[in-house]
Amino acid sequence: MKRLIILLFSSFLGIVGAPEVLMASDDYALSGLDNTGIVETVIIEETQDEPIAEEVQEEPVAITPQEPVLPDNYITVGGRTIEIIDSNDTRNDAGRHAARYNNTFIYGHNSNIVFDVLYGVRIGNTFTIVYNGAATTYMVRNVVIYRKTGDTALRVDDASSGINGTDVPMKYIAKGQEMPGGAQYNIALMTCYGTSYGNGDASHRLVIFADAI
Repeated sequence: MKRLIILLFSSFLGIVGAPEVLMASDDYALSGLDNTGIVETVIIEETQDEPIAEEVQEEPVAITPQEPVLPDNYITVGGRTIEIIDSNDTRNDAGRHAARYNNTFIYGHNSNIVFDVLYGVRIGNTFTIVYNGAATTYMVRNVVIYRKTGDTALRVDDASSGINGTDVPMKYIAKGQEMPGGAQYNIALMTCYGTSYGNGDASHRLVIFADAI
């Protein structure tokens, strides 16, 4: 009887002293088991993967050619467009522009940005002037080369012109006339010609006479 009681009591103590076992669940994972038998638990949180952004290829941007910005007043002659400025004296330097005196005379340097294009202009060619918003097309009626004989005087040296040796005051050319009593045109274009003096002046003048069409 005593032995039975002792055996029963010993079995009871063995059950009570048994170590507790932590079972894994969906919310826990076991890791880091060391020599002491201590089990470390790590909580794993369920996360949703971030969506991967698809690479977007940008559409090519079409570049629209910009129209050149034109000045308010200009002349297009010989394929070149030149700004026109007003002048109240034909002795004023036109600089990088074409200078307009009254409405019958436009002059400019024979540079490669202004009136050297007049060298290629021939009778029958046309050009356009835009002034104060109005565009007028002209046809070349005559081309005359004058020799400068003074600040306000020119002379025709071309025997084929029919007015060879005739002195012409500048005021007539500025009015659109070849010479006193000569043909009258709507407009005259003038630039330097011949031998350069190196100071913006030259020995001759090239004049284009034209009428509106």
